[in-house]
Amino acid sequence: MIYDTNAPRSDDILIVCSWCKKINTNGEIWEEVEEVVVSLGLFEFERLPQLSHGMCGDCYRTITKE
Repeated sequence: MIYDTNAPRSDDILIVCSWCKKINTNGEIWEEVEEVVVSLGLFEFERLPQLSHGMCGDCYRTITKE
């Protein structure tokens, strides 16, 4: 898949878990990508949000157990 890194982006930032790829939508809530696209109506935006990476609580707990 090819991404246009020069595409105009909004000032909004979505945090993506670096491990499971879920997206943080509301502080403690991490959702699957497909759910976020629908719940936020991302395809209706004139400019898509910027993406940054972090780690969800489930993945953090799994990794720190090992």
